[in-house]
Amino acid sequence: MGNLKAKINFYRSMATMIDAGVPVAKALRHNYQAPFTRVGHAMADEIEEQGGSLADGAALFPRIIEPYERRLINAGEFTGHLETILISLAERHEKTLQSKKKIIGQLIYPLFLYHFAAMAIPMIKALISGGGIKGITGSLAIPILIAWAMPYLIYFGGKALLRISASMSENGVSMFDSFLLYMPIVGGLIRKLNYTRFFDAFSMAANAGMRMTDSVSLGASVCKNNFIKNSFKRSAEYIEENNCPLYGALSHFIFPRDRDSVILTMLETGEMTGKTAEVAAKISSQCEEEADYAMGIVANLVPKIIYICIVIYIAFAILGAWEKMASRMTSI
Repeated sequence: MGNLKAKINFYRSMATMIDAGVPVAKALRHNYQAPFTRVGHAMADEIEEQGGSLADGAALFPRIIEPYERRLINAGEFTGHLETILISLAERHEKTLQSKKKIIGQLIYPLFLYHFAAMAIPMIKALISGGGIKGITGSLAIPILIAWAMPYLIYFGGKALLRISASMSENGVSMFDSFLLYMPIVGGLIRKLNYTRFFDAFSMAANAGMRMTDSVSLGASVCKNNFIKNSFKRSAEYIEENNCPLYGALSHFIFPRDRDSVILTMLETGEMTGKTAEVAAKISSQCEEEADYAMGIVANLVPKIIYICIVIYIAFAILGAWEKMASRMTSI
């Protein structure tokens, strides 16, 4: 999150100084939060020595300034709306930062409860089975560590599996990308998060004066789910070939469960009134609110599921212990 905060400060400071009439190269030599002091000086050297633009300087740091940001900056320079684009990028990253804080805040308690259960359940089992305190410390250390590491193994393993399966498919879309979108609650959350990113980037691109197909293509590039990303790319191609509005293209390629959603209705109204960019920004905000709501549901469900699992496990452990005791008594 540190780099994200630094990027927000960089874009806002650059927009303020450029709006005040400060030359771009001079504005870049301002002292920013790391790593943007180094980045700004290198970009200023590129502009002064090679006669390039701010977008050309940004191309030197693709890992820090993402390709879609460079494309927006280039469009802003071309149309004379650079300050507006920089402010929009800062606001977008502020939204991203707030969303990350919300997600982390909502997942702290479920993760704590899971780790507690992973430690408590084996200990309860050892005590009920008659192993005593001595049997807990040594024999249960490895199972507890494995249980603690399981969520992280599933997360990173799942990401690796998605990348491998996507690289093996023809269009970069794996069966897991589409499968995740059909999952209850989680699928809706993934779709809303991706729609938030797409419509936000599309709105910025349209406001910067980019062509419709370029704006849709740029919006597609920021999507994380490959199935949704590919559907927006196909929409851009469809618009180019048929010269139709975005609404007409998305009605063919958007995820099937969202074809009757308010998204297409709002988009159609925006295109009919000539306010596509403004409506896209509103769709992004609405999808973000719906994603926050879905995340809240997930965060509330996880502790309840863990509670139920603990209760069921303890009940079976107690029944098993009583069964052993009963068998011993009958044998006597």
